[in-house]
Amino acid sequence: CCVCGLPIDPSLRRPNKLSVSLEHFIPLSKGGNHSRENCSASHIICNMRKGAKLISGNFEGASI
Repeated sequence: CCVCGLPIDPSLRRPNKLSVSLEHFIPLSKGGNHSRENCSASHIICNMRKGAKLISGNFEGASI
């Protein structure tokens, strides 16, 4: 997970909170784009908690 730094289990499916979600480093609502450079995998719960906030610095293991 690019937000919390913990592994993502690819066998988990929605609605499991630890299943995979597409994370935008710069949120679309903040002018980010939907490119490979701006996207990474995260847990659904981490993505929901992060919301439209920006993560500064190192993404992996970053706190929000």
